[in-house]
This record gives sequence, structure tokens and C-alpha cells, in this order.
Amino acid sequence: MIPRVLIFLAAVSLSIAAEDRKALENRAAKGESEAQYLLAEKLYWADGGPRDLKQSLDFARAAAKQGNAKAQYRLAVQLLLSQGVALSEDTIKEGQQMLDAAAKGLPALVKAGDADAAFKLALLYETGLDRFGEGRPYERRSKETVFALVEQAAKGGHVPAQLLISAMMQNQKHPKYSLTGSVDWLRKAAKQGNAHAAHKLWAISRHTQGTVVLREEGREQLAAAARSGLSIAQHEYGSELNRGTIGGVPDPKAGLEWVRKAAMQGFATAQFVLGLEYVLGKSLERDINQSFIWLARARSGNLPPAIARRLDLEIARVRQDVAADKLLGLINEAKQFKPQPTAVTEWPEYGLNSAKPAFILQLRREMLSPLTQAGEPEAMFVLAECFAEQMEVHLGRSLFFKQNNVPDRARNEEELARECLKEVKAWYAKAAEKKHLDACVSLAMIYHGGVDQLAAADPAQAGHWYHQGALLGDTLCMYRYASLIHEGQVKGVERKDLIPWLQKAADKNHAPALSMMGLFLIRGDLIAQDTKAAVKCFEKAALQNYAVAQGNLGQYHAEAKRYEEAIKWYRLAARQGEAPSQFALGLLTLRGQGTKKDLPKAYYWFTLAKKYGFQGVDRELESLAKQMSAPDIRQADAEAARFVAQVFYKPDGSAPVANLAEVDLKTLQDKAEGGDREAQFQLGLRYAKGDGVNVDTVIAYKWLYIAEKTGHPAAESERKQMMKVHPMGITKIRAARDMVKAFRANK
Repeated sequence: MIPRVLIFLAAVSLSIAAEDRKALENRAAKGESEAQYLLAEKLYWADGGPRDLKQSLDFARAAAKQGNAKAQYRLAVQLLLSQGVALSEDTIKEGQQMLDAAAKGLPALVKAGDADAAFKLALLYETGLDRFGEGRPYERRSKETVFALVEQAAKGGHVPAQLLISAMMQNQKHPKYSLTGSVDWLRKAAKQGNAHAAHKLWAISRHTQGTVVLREEGREQLAAAARSGLSIAQHEYGSELNRGTIGGVPDPKAGLEWVRKAAMQGFATAQFVLGLEYVLGKSLERDINQSFIWLARARSGNLPPAIARRLDLEIARVRQDVAADKLLGLINEAKQFKPQPTAVTEWPEYGLNSAKPAFILQLRREMLSPLTQAGEPEAMFVLAECFAEQMEVHLGRSLFFKQNNVPDRARNEEELARECLKEVKAWYAKAAEKKHLDACVSLAMIYHGGVDQLAAADPAQAGHWYHQGALLGDTLCMYRYASLIHEGQVKGVERKDLIPWLQKAADKNHAPALSMMGLFLIRGDLIAQDTKAAVKCFEKAALQNYAVAQGNLGQYHAEAKRYEEAIKWYRLAARQGEAPSQFALGLLTLRGQGTKKDLPKAYYWFTLAKKYGFQGVDRELESLAKQMSAPDIRQADAEAARFVAQVFYKPDGSAPVANLAEVDLKTLQDKAEGGDREAQFQLGLRYAKGDGVNVDTVIAYKWLYIAEKTGHPAAESERKQMMKVHPMGITKIRAARDMVKAFRANK
């Protein structure tokens, strides 16, 4: 899900900010739909005046009736979230109709360059509340599709979009991850006066110790956010003043004034701090009654676990000093407290993503219902996906309660997950019976692997649905159906019948099928022996980064005593965690075949093979240990412990590798030394991944960093990915940076 706290925080758009309410009211009174919509947004987000949800709803409805898609979106959100209107069956129905209308009309506005429309459509795509876009009705769109829309809106100056794209780019798992890019978008939003962006810049400055955002800039942004009325910023600004990290000299009095502002807004941590200050009597006159009141108020708020635990202790201590005849009155005073949050602080409580995920799922199910009743298989498939999402939520909760020793709650969540699984299977089956391919595949995979603690594997059912998918032409289903036949899991089918299905999948260049077909060919099992055809199958699969095929190809060359060629392929498989190839590298290194004899390196490969599940390697390790020094063993163990397998195989065939026999490392090196940015990038990848060379993080860092600084779009993310897989100490990073500084391209 898109992070709620970052989506609906800011002023809605530049177009809204450009015109005050009075002018909009005059235009709206004349029936201008865009003015009516903009006025609805101002009233909804408390932009330029107080929030009025009822008026916002009325103006949104007026514009929506004229076909304004953005107003239809606003009206839908308010109706469905009961904002400005009481919830009823009629409002839910109207809200759903307005969502569909908005989803239908927003794309045209996006094409016309409307940033606000792009942002709203992105949110519908991400939450799965769009019926008419590309793909299935009410299905979540891809990260790339959502990102493109958010980026369009952000480039158009849309502040919430700038916040959202920043959040996306901070996620290391996102394909567009870039911390520097994230910070750039935050600066754009902060420059437009957004307090949440300013506070985020301060947080990054603090967490990175001033390396990504300078400390001075961070403090300035924190002060701006506090002055804008953001409660968390007020609390943190007060804390910094109190410590003297802002202003140079501790100023407890000024600091507490800011903390009090946050406390009055209901910020629980500030209330806790204020309660402590009253009991300590250092910066405030000691007042046990006020201390108790503020600590009691903090208890009803959202506190970090560590502070929450301490709060209970502090309340118990203070309560002992409160006069008995005043205790009840103080408790009532604490309960009667009404926070006074600013509009800035309240922003996360509004908008579609303020709704709980369970509400969104329920809404999607309700909107899918008429389509499933009409017999639409695509809707049936998406409905199954909705139940699958809810099942994962229940399983996550069950695990949480188990870990926290609440068995009854854990069992209840598990039972709810089991009920969801029944719905998942039922709706997938209904779609699959209508020859919906993805439903066949999904159902087969559920039966093939089982579902956590909810259901055991059922190979017979898996075989049935893989067969249905294979009949519909799906390559994966062909391969897996053949595999189940090979394992004897499909009743009533002879083993020889797997070959036609396997051949069909191999003909479609499916790497696992090619690798498996190669084994049948090289052994002459169920098919005439043909070594040449087998090797061709292995090569086709290996060039797709399929580790098993790379290992098979290495084995083929090793048996032919072409050890150097074998090592090249074994190494590619070994880096992906293919244990037999790691073991084979250990043997070749131990014997000095295709490489120099190196006992510590052989020990390293054997250790990796054991780590990744190879059986029977202990004998080799014990024998080598007797021939090695203790320091060499420790170093080999340490290197093996640091190794993390990197899987480069992409089932869609999108990441093929070059044939190593055709790669000229020297030419690549010469081009990189000559300043070729792509060659620098590719050379860095070679050393990062061990493509035909030993993994060398220092050299990889050097070339990737040089490529990054000369503008290669993928170099930064690849460098950071390498450092996650192969952590580098400060010494290695400095060595690499020194090499970068010394680099001069050859003329």
C-alpha cells in the first residue's frame, strides 16, 4: 500500500492555491464546474480557511453532476468515508457509482496534462478501485504504472504527488529507489511551503547525520515545519531547543513552549514530556496535579512502546503524591481534554488512504459483485485475489499473536484466514472453469505448494489445474505438469507422456524446461540420446541465467576435461546459490583443474555448498581443515558467511547474459579506461557479480561509482544493491574512492 502518512498531507494543488475562496465562490455561483471542484477541495483540505465537509460535499456534487471527473472522485471519497454525510446504503451506492465515473473520466484529463487528475488516478490504480483502465476491473496496477502517473503529477507541481514519489523512491525494494532523488522531491514540496516535506528533510538529516541533508538545512526545515503547526515538528523543535542543538545554547523555556503547543494538539509524546517536566520541576514550577493530568492525557494517545511502558510507571509514581480528594477531579479533567489539532496536523486523517485496508478490500469486493454475478471470469479472478490479500492479513496477525503469546487471538485469525482460503479457491475455480488461464495457474500453485499452516499440498489437484493451464497454452503449466508426471504425482498418466509437454515448453524457450529436456537427452531417458541437442538446451537455459542449467553445462564441460570452461559456468551458477556447482568448484580448486590449486578457496566453496544444502561435504571439509592453518580456516569461514546468493534468473526471460566465450574482458576494460560510460557500468557489474572474474567489491565499486558520476541511470542502484549483498567496510570503500579520484580516462 502507498504510505498513508505521506499521501494526503499537503495543500492539494498549485491551481487551488492560486485562487482564494471568495473568488472561487463567485465563479462557483455561476455554475463553473472547475470552480465548484476547486472550492470543494479547499473546503475539504482546510486550505485558506476552516474545513467544512458538508459544503465540500455539496460543491463536489454540483461539479460531479456536470461530469467533472475530479469532483466525482472527491464526492466518492466523502460519500464512502462518511465525511460530511451520514453513511447509508444510498450513499455507498452513490459513492461506488462516482468512483466508476471518476475512473472513466480521469484518463482524459491526465492526457491533457492535469497533474491533479494524474495523482487521483494513481491512487485509484494503486488501491484497486479502477474498473476501466488497462487490465482487469478493480485490480491493483503495477508499481511502474502508478509511479509514472505520480511522477507526471509531481512534475506538474502537485505537492502530495511530490511527497508520494519521494516516499516511493525511499523504498529500497522499489524499482525507482534513489535516496538523493527522494530528497530532491522533498525539497520541491518544502519549497512550496509543505510542512510534512520539511519535517521529512529534517528526519533524513538527523538519521544520516547530515550526510544526505546537511544539518543546517535540516534544522531550518524543522523550524519551518514547527511554525506551520505540525505537531510532531513542534515537539521535536522544542526538544532541540531544550538540548541546545538549535541556537547553540540550551533554552528549556522556549523549548517547552513548543512542546506545549504539540501537547495541546494531542501529540502524546509531547504530553508525556510535559507531564515529566511538571514532576521534575526543573524547567517548570513543580506541580503534581498538572503532571498527573498530562501523563493521563498521554495514555490515551499513540506512544512508542518504550515510552508507553515507562508512562505506566510514571503515572503510578505521581499518583501516590496526588491528594486523595483531588484524584477523581484530575482524572475527569484529563478525560475532558479536547485536542486542538491544526489543519496541517490533521491532513493524514483525510483522503481515500485514510481508510483502513480492510475497508478498501471490502469496497472492492462489493464493486466486483455485480460483475461476478454476471459471470465475468476476470472479475471472479480479481475477487479471488481480494480474498487472498485478506487471507495474508489474517495470517500476519496470527503470527503476531503467536509471537506475543496470545494463542486464542492467533487461532481466531488463523480460522479467518482459512475461511478466506475457501473463498480464494472457490472464486479461482469458478474463473478457471470458464478457461481463465491465470486462475488455472493460481489454483494449481495453491494445490502444488499448499498454504502455510492452512492447507497441505494436493499434487493430484495441482496436476489437474496445471493440465488445464497447459491445454490453454501456458508454458509454466506445461513444464510443471510434465514435472509432476515425472514425479509420479499424476494418476492415470504414463511417464512417457511428459515428453510432449516438456518439449512444448522447451520450444517456447522456457529455461527450466530446456534444462530438464537437456537431462533427458543427455541420458537417453524416454527419448533418443542426443548429446549435441542436450548441450544446446543447456546453453539456451544457461544464457537466461538459469542456475541449474549453468551447473549442468559446467558438468558437461568438466566431464569433457574442459575445466576452464566448466569453471566459468559453475561460477555463474554458484553465485546464485546452486550448491552442486559450489561443490564442483571446490573439487576443481582442490585439484588445481582449470585454476590454480588453492586449499583456502576450496574450503570456501565447500563451506558454501554445505550452507546452501549440499549433502555429504563434511568429509572434504574435515580433510582440508587438517591441511590448513587456523587463520586460513577462519578467513574462509568469514568470507563464506558474508556471501549472499544473488538470483539473476528472470522467469520472463528479461535478463539474459552474454555467452562468456564471446565476451572480451580486455576490450571491455579498454573501453572503460577510455571513458565509455556503458563499459564502465558493465565492468562494474562483472566484478560485482563474478561474471568470468572473481568477485571484487572494491573494483566493482570503483567502476559503478565512476559510471554513476558520469550519469549512468542504473549505476547508483546497482552499486547499492552490491553493497547490500557484499557489505563493505570503511577501509574498502575508502580504497575504492581513492581509485575513483585517481581515475583519468585515456585519451
